[in-house]
Amino acid sequence: MKKITLLGLALSLLTFGTTGCHKGDIDDEKNNGEKTTIVDGVSNSGTIGKYAYVNLGLSVKWATYNVGAPRPTGYGKHFAWGETVGKDEYLKSNYRWYDQTNYVYTKYCTNESYGTVDDMKVLDAEDDAATANWGSSWRMPTDEEMEELINGCTWEFVSDFNGSGTGGALGKSKQNGNTIFLPMAGFLDEDGFTAEAGLYWSSSLYNKDNGRALNLGVVLLNKSIKTYADQREMGASIRAVSE
Repeated sequence: MKKITLLGLALSLLTFGTTGCHKGDIDDEKNNGEKTTIVDGVSNSGTIGKYAYVNLGLSVKWATYNVGAPRPTGYGKHFAWGETVGKDEYLKSNYRWYDQTNYVYTKYCTNESYGTVDDMKVLDAEDDAATANWGSSWRMPTDEEMEELINGCTWEFVSDFNGSGTGGALGKSKQNGNTIFLPMAGFLDEDGFTAEAGLYWSSSLYNKDNGRALNLGVVLLNKSIKTYADQREMGASIRAVSE
C-alpha cells in the first residue's frame, strides 16, 4: 500500500476463524442479558442516542457503522485527525493544528521539535469527530482499544459483504460471537482518494513522531488488519465507541 509503505510499516497476515451469522435474536449470559439481533448482516445490541452499537464483550461498545454512514457497509465521512468536519482536500497547508508560517504543530505535541510542547497525547472531546458529530456518549477509540478490537475478534476478509459490493474485514468476537464489519473505505491525502485500504483514526497521538497519529488499517489485498501511524492531516474514517 502506497502511503503505509512510505511510512515503512509492514503488512502482516492474521489467522482467521470462520465467521458465521446468527439467526433471530440472541439473549444469553455472554451478552449480559442484551438482546442482540442481526441488522444489515452484523450484530446489533441496541442504540445509544440515535446510533446502533454492538457488544463484543470488550471494554467498550463499538458502533456498528462509521460516522456519517447510514449502514455498516457505508464509507461515511473522512476526517483529518483532530478535526470534526470533512473537507474537499486533506493537506498539511489546510490542517487545523499546523502553523504553515512556522512549520510547527500548534496542539498535541510532546516533543519541541514539532512545536510548543503541551504533552497532550489524546484528543480533547471538542476535537473528537465522534463526539462532535454523535454527541457526548460517543468518542473515538484509543489505540489500546483498537488493539483490543483486533485481538478480541477472529477476522474474515470479504470482497462483497452481505451482497453490498463493499469489501472489508468481518470480525467475530471471541467472547460472545457477535460480529462487526469494517468496510475498506479508503483514505484521502495530497494525492486525493486511495481506495486500496480502509483507515480508522484512533484518538491517540503517535509519540515517536508528533506529525502522525495512530489508526487501524484494513487492507483487503493483503488480508491485514493492524494499527499504523499516519500523517495527521490525512482524511480517514471514524468508528466510534461508547462506555
